[in-house]
Amino acid sequence: MIMMKWGYATIALALTSVSLAQTGSTAVSGQANIFGYGVSTPAPAGGGGGVLAPVVTLDAGVGRILTVVGTGRVAYFNGASPIGADGETYASTIIGTGPISGVGPLSIRGGIFGVFVEDGDVSGLTAPANFAQGSLSAASYAPGLRQVFFIGNGFSDAGMTMQQEFLVPDGAAKLVFGVTDAFDWNGDIGFYGDNSGDYAVDYTVTGVVPEPASMIALGVGALALVRRRRASK
Repeated sequence: MIMMKWGYATIALALTSVSLAQTGSTAVSGQANIFGYGVSTPAPAGGGGGVLAPVVTLDAGVGRILTVVGTGRVAYFNGASPIGADGETYASTIIGTGPISGVGPLSIRGGIFGVFVEDGDVSGLTAPANFAQGSLSAASYAPGLRQVFFIGNGFSDAGMTMQQEFLVPDGAAKLVFGVTDAFDWNGDIGFYGDNSGDYAVDYTVTGVVPEPASMIALGVGALALVRRRRASK
């Protein structure tokens, strides 16, 4: 509650908040190029740029937290064994392009990735440094805007009992789900063209939407104060 003092009178303006709970599901193609933010499919290394990655428009709020359940399997080249949503152990560092960061160094290849993006045209912005994700079994992560981060199946343990939290950065208006790819998962982006299969994502974003109490009530209080002063003269 905010107390606003006017002369001898004090008017209280209560601050209320509404809980945010945004949920949804989306398919993530094994060729969904996360580095293009839904507007391009870069492949400087060749081998095909894949397809546009799915984009979710985020509800506004503060203190937002993303949780995910990821499933499915993708084969990353012809004849290869499919890789599940949580990826598999492998050293990977991929160079970003345009306004979107790269990834790595990570000890994972395959699986589901995400990136938070602000509203508007970001094509002229400089890519941030790669997100230093480190351990993939932490309870929570806080990637910045346009920093690609690993999501996997959304859990920190093999038994899938401890769901991870991804803190949504202030200013994020979009959430992109996709996959990373490069020759041998290192170097420049590319080689999406021979991927097959899909992942599936169920996501939830929680937080609060702060709302000032009715400004009408404040206006009525101010009017009453003015009348009181006039009456005392």
